[in-house]
Amino acid sequence: MVIGMVAMDMIAKATSTFRLGASNLGVVSISAGGVGQNMARCIQALGDSPIFVSVWGKDSAATFLREDLQSVGLATKDIMECADVKTAVYHATHDHTGDMVAAINDMSAIDALTPEILQNILERHEGDLSMIVFDANISAPCINTICSFAHDKNIPVWFNPTSIYKSIKVVEANCLDKITFMSPNISELGALIKALGHDFNEEECKKADFMETALQIILDKGTKNVILTLSEEGLLLASQKERLRLPAPQVEIVNVTGAGDSLAAGIIHRLARKEDKSKITKEDLNFGILCAKMALECVAAVNPKLATLRQTV
Repeated sequence: MVIGMVAMDMIAKATSTFRLGASNLGVVSISAGGVGQNMARCIQALGDSPIFVSVWGKDSAATFLREDLQSVGLATKDIMECADVKTAVYHATHDHTGDMVAAINDMSAIDALTPEILQNILERHEGDLSMIVFDANISAPCINTICSFAHDKNIPVWFNPTSIYKSIKVVEANCLDKITFMSPNISELGALIKALGHDFNEEECKKADFMETALQIILDKGTKNVILTLSEEGLLLASQKERLRLPAPQVEIVNVTGAGDSLAAGIIHRLARKEDKSKITKEDLNFGILCAKMALECVAAVNPKLATLRQTV
């Protein structure tokens, strides 16, 4: 099960050097997005059939998203349609290299997903749940509901921190001890540490000793595995038993949106096939890195060519 945001992504990429405050020539694309949707779509492309829980309105954006998701076989029956909700929209501007310059997200739609509604959904699907994946767009009370349910039922959970500002919801929900996996970037890791009462600054985040200290703080709070994404420097898997660092592949970047979501989804896809879903191997990580590489090479947040990887799993 994947619980999180579905949104209309509007990505504008400059075709020459970006100039702030000026009208820049470029290309604008519209596609289905949202962290939860990206992960669910990636998992679907890889050959699974995830239960996707989200919210959208009753508007043209929802119609576009419904048709798009159904076209790739992603079930929409557990996406709530609310007439008084505006479907979420994410708008990002990238420079000519593909790096984000700025973004605005209108994600209030997900607030319609309450702990009571979510509890009913979880109970209804209890027999079908091998893992629960959620992003930080949902509320802290909803995060608590997910983690408490999963802990009681011995179901592993994967937390996608989503952004600096949203990542701390898992601290507010007091659920770090119930997280099996989380996949923050270095800035999100810093935000989590700060939310736990530890001082840090942006420069410290980049230092190896900060990373080790911060990771150990999270692990000591009870989180089982942290997959720390380090952009062009690859990733670092940390648990109480090991540290494993893998390099990033060479890639010509087209779009950075969704790469972290595809990384997580690729690893989750492999974990779902294991009897022991709490153990990540180097091969699992490399498969996730491959999925992320393909996302970086595509205009869309999830590369439709991911389906070609099914035979490699």
